[in-house]
Amino acid sequence: MARDEAPLFERGNTLWEGDTSNIDASGFNHILGKEWRIEDPDGSGQYVTLRAVRVVTGGLKGKDIVAFKAGSTGTVVDNYAGAGAECAVLDDQLTGNVAKNDIAYVITKGPTKVVTKTSSPNVAQADKIAAGGGGRVQKAAAGSFALGIALEAATTSETSKTIKVIVGADFARDAHD
Repeated sequence: MARDEAPLFERGNTLWEGDTSNIDASGFNHILGKEWRIEDPDGSGQYVTLRAVRVVTGGLKGKDIVAFKAGSTGTVVDNYAGAGAECAVLDDQLTGNVAKNDIAYVITKGPTKVVTKTSSPNVAQADKIAAGGGGRVQKAAAGSFALGIALEAATTSETSKTIKVIVGADFARDAHD
């Protein structure tokens, strides 16, 4: 993890900022997997850990729950995470889609925002959360990978709601813990 070093590019941006004329599918591989610890921009007093990843599927956007490409050791994101899969949150400060092969941040630890699934999310405050498919979150099922803990609730009828969560290794335990 980078200590006392500013991230390579600002949150809410990508390395190439979508300029596909500059994007190289193998350039800048030396920064993939590098992590930075920064203060939460929402003023929670907590830290957020960012990891640089290559996004090989265009169209993913901020707050999406994304899966790491098999064999990439957490350096390449290739799609939305399936229900209950091991995953991370694409930088919640991003406002547009990430271009194919651009480099972006995922949040690996700390507070962030995510969007609940489109049908019956039923997430209570302090529930463990997991990938719900389609880039969204849901309440973690027993025995599934828990991405983190919900800091805000979303009722069954509050579909596609943005909620604050905290993610990371401290919470990434089987949901039945």
